[in-house]
Amino acid sequence: MNLYSIFDKTAESYSIPFGAVNDSVAKRNFRYTVKSLDRSIVQDLELCLIASFDLDSGHLGSSVDGFAYPVVDTGLQFIADIDSDAKLKEVVNEKSSL
Repeated sequence: MNLYSIFDKTAESYSIPFGAVNDSVAKRNFRYTVKSLDRSIVQDLELCLIASFDLDSGHLGSSVDGFAYPVVDTGLQFIADIDSDAKLKEVVNEKSSL
């Protein structure tokens, strides 16, 4: 299991960590969590992998390479993906109405 935290660039702080089995599940949880927030807040958020946790041994391992945690997803990417999906739906709707 991995431990993740959301970094708020404006507040310059991390959220309370949460566990997920992999980056894909953590990304899904991150996007579900931020989808109802205002874009001005979402753009300041980054999902970071902060540690791994071995459920069998209880060993907690850091994911730090150097001075920064690996960024798994960002609010800016989430916004870009939403905008891209909306444009795709517009194109599909236009083609289906022809």
